Amino acid sequence: AFGYGVTSNSTIHKMLKIDTSGIIGYSLSQIRRQLELLPPDVTPKKIIYLYCMNNPILISFGPSRFFLRGRLALFQRAQDFVLNLQYEMSGRNYYDFLHKTGVSRMKDDFRTMIDISKSKESSFLVAVVPVLAWGEAGGEYAWRKEANEVCSMVTEAGGGCIDLLPALHDLDSGAVALPGDWIHPNVLGTRRIADALRKYVK
Repeated sequence: AFGYGVTSNSTIHKMLKIDTSGIIGYSLSQIRRQLELLPPDVTPKKIIYLYCMNNPILISFGPSRFFLRGRLALFQRAQDFVLNLQYEMSGRNYYDFLHKTGVSRMKDDFRTMIDISKSKESSFLVAVVPVLAWGEAGGEYAWRKEANEVCSMVTEAGGGCIDLLPALHDLDSGAVALPGDWIHPNVLGTRRIADALRKYVK
């Protein structure tokens, strides 16, 4: 639950005192697979997915396919390729590349996740975490269109969606991000996100 770079007590689920499914990986498809693997007796009241702009990643293999078959080395090589691609095509170009090549898969993943949630009588909410790269407080945000598209996909499939940009946009993006990182929030950013989600977990 966005625990990278912060202490275990500063993660969003710890601040909200809720359970996390401990998802392995970085992609929307891996998160879908994690939901598919939930035991039948696990029936959460609400499922909240923190969607980040690098989630439509090209690797769409579920964790069991790699880890249960002992293909960790292959997974690491594929992951290294994607991470290198991220740095070589940093920022907007990287997101455009992922987004344009994966829209149909994204829609399918969201539909499946929402169907699973309904089968467990759970509500499903996507909280879109903004790219932490708007510069000064209130600065121009270049990914607003893409965030709206994600929410449209989710709502059309029957889920709920919120944009977390307003929870952070009154501060400089550097004040809520880990140093040199446009994806992962620091402790202050994590706290802001947790506060914005608090009313949704009651």
